[in-house]
Amino acid sequence: AMKAAKFNAKVTLPKKSHIYDTRNGKYLGFINTFTATFFPGEGAMYTIMPNKLAGIKVTGPAKARLGEVVKVKVDAPKGHHVYAMRVINPQGKDVIEYRKVLNVAGSGEFTIPFALNDPIGNYQVVITEAATGLQGKLKINVMEK
Repeated sequence: AMKAAKFNAKVTLPKKSHIYDTRNGKYLGFINTFTATFFPGEGAMYTIMPNKLAGIKVTGPAKARLGEVVKVKVDAPKGHHVYAMRVINPQGKDVIEYRKVLNVAGSGEFTIPFALNDPIGNYQVVITEAATGLQGKLKINVMEK
């Protein structure tokens, strides 16, 4: 089967704003016109923000113990944000049970309930702001109870 060709459309907004290609996590600029690319049968999503999000700050403990519930805080400028958290264990595996989504105004807090049988070692916490694709990371060394 032949794949249908993509097509472009010019999008014009009433005023300049900070535009993000949400699906691809790309900042397009402080603009009021841009070209959107579409593929038949696929959607496109763009986020329009009054302020550019420079980054997100993730804070939490550097060390934890098995069986401990760890609090991880995420800070971003004012405004509504959706954050997705992933936790990568010492073997490089994305721990699906620890995935969470947070829908908040500005800052928020995630909890990670480390199990007694989790592997010990360095965990990587990756928090992504959904509209922009910006990420903040934190390393937590998890030790025996």
